[in-house]
Amino acid sequence: MKKKRVSITLSPIQAVAAFFVLLSLAVPWRARAEADVCEGNGYKLDIGNGFQLRHKDAEICSYRAGDDAVILLKDWPGLSRDVIEHFVDIGYQTDAITLVKRGELQQIVTAGGDAYLARVAGIVRNKPVEGVAGGFVGKDGQGVAVLIASVADKWSEFEKQANAVIESIEFTGFEQRIGAREWRRMLSGAGLSYRVFSDYGDARENYYFCSDGRFYSSARRSGHANRDGDASFGFSSSMDSGEWDLWNVQGGTQLVLFYNNGRERRANIEDRNGETWIDDTRYYMIENRRCR
Repeated sequence: MKKKRVSITLSPIQAVAAFFVLLSLAVPWRARAEADVCEGNGYKLDIGNGFQLRHKDAEICSYRAGDDAVILLKDWPGLSRDVIEHFVDIGYQTDAITLVKRGELQQIVTAGGDAYLARVAGIVRNKPVEGVAGGFVGKDGQGVAVLIASVADKWSEFEKQANAVIESIEFTGFEQRIGAREWRRMLSGAGLSYRVFSDYGDARENYYFCSDGRFYSSARRSGHANRDGDASFGFSSSMDSGEWDLWNVQGGTQLVLFYNNGRERRANIEDRNGETWIDDTRYYMIENRRCR
């Protein structure tokens, strides 16, 4: 049986939490003798010495200095001040993690964009932590979510290096594209619907995409006919659920649905001048009330 691959999209509220989740990833550290540079789509930052690279891919860079400090960066095209303010204001709390804002969001003007950061404090695995959280917003659509933190009693000595990392932000050429990564961001927590009317009836399908990788769908179909003066009417409905993912395939993007009954569906998804089309059918964004 083919193993399901589910890529989870981060909602604004979950972003900071996901940063902390990275701290517990079982990824071997790779020591770096030289200062590292985190580069993403349209930006780069100088990390400085003293850190070990923990995780690095097309979306995320994470670094640790022993058990004392962490730098976490997430590529987030289209990030805005409103979104940053939202997730910083709300904070995050579980049994093991608490993160709250300890100061107002501050704007720092940088070359080619702005940084929006707030002081934060919390508890991670019973250790008090302090730091800054927020993001960088470029003038051409670049976005980088950021968390820089250390154990509380070492923040005063670490803060200078944190400021140096923040000041090193350089916005570079940005490729405006809608691939699997961008579609995940747009669909997470959203719904899609299409409805078709004809002389013989109508059909409607709704899909609700949860940010934790689940989806729900509902379909309603009705039909009617008039033969020899006799009218007939039929109606059917169904509901399904499962897990969803998006894959880049041969220059395009596919929406992949893994149904709980074992069925799998793959469909091409594309943006046509701001409209969402799936397998040449126009879908409309709707409110998602299934993933609360």
